[in-house]
Amino acid sequence: MADQAPELLEQLAGGLTGATWRARQPDGLDVLVFQTILREESSRQSALDRLRRLGRISNPHLAPVRGWWSDADSVWVVGDLEQGVALPDLPGGGFLSPQQAAAISFGMLEGIEALHSDGLNHGALTPENVRVLPDGNVMVAGHALATLRFPSQVELASELRQAGRLVCQAFGISPERDPRAAPRAIEHAAPALVVTARAIAAGNMGSDVRAAISGLRETSGPLAGPERLSLGAGELSSLVAAKRGGAPAGEIRYRGLSGPIAAAGPAPQPAAPPARPAAAAAVPPAPAAPPPSTPAAPVAPVAPVAPVAPVAAAPAPGPPSPSAPTGTTVPPAPRRSWEERMAKPAPEPEDRPTGGPNWLLIGVALVVVSVLGLGGYSIRGLLLGSPTSGGGPGQPTSATTGPTSTPSPAKSSTPTPGKSPVPGAVPTFAPAAAGAVKKVTLISSDGGCTPGSRCSFEVDISFSPAGSRHAVTWTFKTFDPCTYQTTDLPGGSIDADGSWNLTQGHTQVSLPGAKGQLAVVALSGPDVAASAPVLLGSPAC
Repeated sequence: MADQAPELLEQLAGGLTGATWRARQPDGLDVLVFQTILREESSRQSALDRLRRLGRISNPHLAPVRGWWSDADSVWVVGDLEQGVALPDLPGGGFLSPQQAAAISFGMLEGIEALHSDGLNHGALTPENVRVLPDGNVMVAGHALATLRFPSQVELASELRQAGRLVCQAFGISPERDPRAAPRAIEHAAPALVVTARAIAAGNMGSDVRAAISGLRETSGPLAGPERLSLGAGELSSLVAAKRGGAPAGEIRYRGLSGPIAAAGPAPQPAAPPARPAAAAAVPPAPAAPPPSTPAAPVAPVAPVAPVAPVAAAPAPGPPSPSAPTGTTVPPAPRRSWEERMAKPAPEPEDRPTGGPNWLLIGVALVVVSVLGLGGYSIRGLLLGSPTSGGGPGQPTSATTGPTSTPSPAKSSTPTPGKSPVPGAVPTFAPAAAGAVKKVTLISSDGGCTPGSRCSFEVDISFSPAGSRHAVTWTFKTFDPCTYQTTDLPGGSIDADGSWNLTQGHTQVSLPGAKGQLAVVALSGPDVAASAPVLLGSPAC
């Protein structure tokens, strides 16, 4: 409760449920005061109990409660004067870069987690209550007296689903996949991120906000790193500055990952500024717009393609084409963001066709290489000869008959066709936690298990008690890092009691063969979560 009520200076907004005032505290600090009309004594007591709990929460992504007091028919809440800019009011018409969307998503989820961890909920989670401060920090506001009672688990899960839909909105993802719609670029550039965002929006995470944050962090790749989050905060700060500086909505736009791949076309060239008349002083500028000679400052700092400018830079200008008129300048190719290049790579400048490939030179080179290869093998056979101590003429030679025997194929330095000499990284098949499933652990029961053999595995699935009997299932996926081949293998199931929170299953699996290493991953069901991979065999290809 506030020691002394601030002095009300100016009413900024009003309605049937209360009003918003600009006020000044005794120490001279200007604040905002929110009035909520509550005529029943029981409602006012419930509101004061909620405000006491909110006053103990300190989180940078949650709008703080600085004080409160009550009178005969209202409860008054003191908050900061700086409330930032609401998410729908940001310039750009809703077009966010991937790092901006990541900063908004993680900031909003961490603010919701701070409420849920104290047994409270927001009560009115909308895009208007997700706000961006001038320093780029994202916070959740409007939660002080949006509700007066303690939430149930169903209400907490419903609020997390709404947060998941806001995550989808930030990244330009449709919460439900439409098979008739054209695939978006983000579905190819970050498929695991799309699956996780849709899982949160569908309620697969239940009411576990921490599981949603962990799943989003594991599947968003470099976007969850501190460098990208800091870059996103800087871009959001520039958007807030552009909004408050009078920049019209839609002036700053980003080519993000929310558009169809096939719809991508050449970027329109900006229109040339009109010529300034001779009597420039007779035409005064618009009051809300900056002077015509001043460029829009926020455009350059927030462009998401700035970190990758060296990759997409145009080649050095060559001599002008004979057909081009003298004095004309060919404009460079437009720069593209990292995500657009990953979704649809463009040829590098040095690889751009200039006059078509020289097929005659390529054919001659292939013939020379083939002749040299066949000649080398023929000369090698003439020099080494064929040993005769192991059998008569025409009989095959054993691989262990002497020092001049043919080397074993397993020791050849030439990689097997169809396999990569460098092992690939194991893909992320599913998040580590999903829905009621908290963790999946895969243990190899056989100490000497190798690819191509039949092995026994123990699958431990930790989950929240369901309250009734239900089936817990699991399957397996294997990944060959040398061939990049994924194989689905059957698993098993256990009929779990409603009070259980852990199952331990044992399954014998016939593993496919692999030249090098083989990764085995267990997937739970019906809520799909993945275990850490178990690596078998030699790591080299």
